[in-house]
Amino acid sequence: MASSGLASSEMNQLRSELRDLQAEMQRQRADFQRQLDELRQGQSEAAKQVDEDFSSSSEDEKLRGSIVEHVENEISYSLQESIWDVSIFTFSPFIHQSDNLMNLAAFVLNAGLQLAFAYYIWKEFSPLSIDQDTVASYEDWRVQAGHSKKFASPIDGTSLVQRVCAQDATLTAGSSQVTAVGTLAAWISEVQTDAWSREYKVRSGATYWLAILALALWIMTVFAELRSIFQYATATSAIFRPEFRSRMTTAENGVKICYIGSGRLVWALATVLLRCGISLTLLFVGGSWLMNTESASDLILNAAALSFVLDCDELIYSVFCPSSLRFIVENLEPIPFPKSFHKRGSIFVVTCFVALPALVVFFHEAYLGPILDLRRQAYEVLCGGDQLFVTGVDTLDRTYVMYPIVNATMYGDWYEANEPARRLFQVRRELTKNYINYSYEKYYWQPTGMEAYKLQTMSLQEMVSGMDCKDQFSTLDHAYAPLGNESIKAC
Repeated sequence: MASSGLASSEMNQLRSELRDLQAEMQRQRADFQRQLDELRQGQSEAAKQVDEDFSSSSEDEKLRGSIVEHVENEISYSLQESIWDVSIFTFSPFIHQSDNLMNLAAFVLNAGLQLAFAYYIWKEFSPLSIDQDTVASYEDWRVQAGHSKKFASPIDGTSLVQRVCAQDATLTAGSSQVTAVGTLAAWISEVQTDAWSREYKVRSGATYWLAILALALWIMTVFAELRSIFQYATATSAIFRPEFRSRMTTAENGVKICYIGSGRLVWALATVLLRCGISLTLLFVGGSWLMNTESASDLILNAAALSFVLDCDELIYSVFCPSSLRFIVENLEPIPFPKSFHKRGSIFVVTCFVALPALVVFFHEAYLGPILDLRRQAYEVLCGGDQLFVTGVDTLDRTYVMYPIVNATMYGDWYEANEPARRLFQVRRELTKNYINYSYEKYYWQPTGMEAYKLQTMSLQEMVSGMDCKDQFSTLDHAYAPLGNESIKAC
């Protein structure tokens, strides 16, 4: 009986372990099923996203195709309010003869004004604004007057060159050179490295970059005109019918050009060639004019003037176009482009992208580069090298070179150590300021006009011979004995 009870207990324990094992397997199976469901759900969402992306891509393709179809089939050209575009109606039978003559006269006036402007620019402004002769004249000025003691500052002895290059507003001489230095300095930026030797580096200034920007904008303005010409030529050739005469008819929203004949097409193409010739002439003449402009303000004004001349056709239209032609232009249905226009337009845009930098480089190398080199040479001649010294001739006809008494920033330690020079400089400045403010003292010697003239015309011998010990100048030691006043050397 005991063994039987033991066996029954072991069986019950085995059954309990078996049930626990089955429960654990069911839990693991449930977890696996849940993970499998989540994986399937994730795959479903991914597949849905792929479908949505594919559907979005398909919609983009459809939209792109719709745009291309619209461009190829429905893009059209509307005649502009320009005397060039209106010229297609010249000598039309449905327009009064007087209006035809006025239209032709306005056409000739527009072409004549633009060509005359281009010719005047080429004739008057094609010579370089600065050349080697200008540089040579600046060099002559610096040698003869720039370092002359005659034109040095009476207060501190600063040379005229130094004051000109510093744009000194108190100058009474060298005003034209001050203007020239200001203009040149706007094209090149000076980086000074040594006040004594005036060694410096130069780089392109603000006006240089403004000239490049103005040139690029002018080229794009001409490109816009050429694109308008291209559209006009494409539209007129699209309605050409060689077997018919030109015909217009009324439409729902105004009037419509049905087609044009051979004669009117020839006139339209002649207008296109004339417009292209004028536009390209203005491009090259105007570009060279901009590169030859000296100041930044003139550069902006010249660029605006060129754009105004290019748009002269719109101004003449608004002033001289007859009312009958205005009515036609305002109520004319757009002329449809041919289906090949989209491809031609893309080729034109790519050509402009390539031509813009190429033309900028051309104008820079052909015009701006040489002019900029001359401007750098002129600036070097005017302000390069040593600006500080002055030259003169004494009464004995000896040439001397001296450096003026100036501030400590240029002479540094020498100025601080030279007490007499510093005191003389301060006295001169204070004396001038006191006289300006009416605060001078009686002990200042004030010569009469005749005395001042006598001092200026007196020879060194006359001056030395009349000196007393109290008037001794150590700088004239070399002249006392030779000129007859040996007594002063004994003072």
